[in-house]
Amino acid sequence: MTVTTDHARMKEAFAALDIDDAATYRMAIAEGSPVTVLSEDQMPGTTVRALLRAQTWLASAIEQDATGQISVRLAGQIADRKRTCTFTKVREFIIVGQCQGTGYTLWGIAPAPTNPARRAAVLEEIGVDAADAFGSVNTEFGATPREALDKFLADMREQSGLDEYGLTADSQTGSLDEAPTS
Repeated sequence: MTVTTDHARMKEAFAALDIDDAATYRMAIAEGSPVTVLSEDQMPGTTVRALLRAQTWLASAIEQDATGQISVRLAGQIADRKRTCTFTKVREFIIVGQCQGTGYTLWGIAPAPTNPARRAAVLEEIGVDAADAFGSVNTEFGATPREALDKFLADMREQSGLDEYGLTADSQTGSLDEAPTS
């Protein structure tokens, strides 16, 4: 009887979630204490909805915070090895700038259009302008512009082999902390 009640409560929590079917979500599975991330994947909102519907049978809690991040704690785990799945809405950002060898000069960062035809046209147009100025256009997924840029810079650090590779002093960082618009 308790299982049925718990399952009904999880179904109700699932029904209250705000899941954007057209969006992309990053799923991370963390386990244990201290928490360690076991895996991280990106998936469409429709897949997230189906996965969460299936997880309602296994969940001990389903919650969504003010930022839209969804957390699912799975039941039936050993006390010190609790497993949690989180789903964070991410989007693609266009990063425009120039590699300076030991650092990157950021010229601008903005959300990429979600319409594929518009995205392709924008990337082509910006790509021509950036190439004329000896720069480059890159894209990266992130929940915020800063997260996307941090992931891009981490890749650049790895490629260059320079641990101190980062933004140059003349980078345009004004839009990094702005909330992305839909």
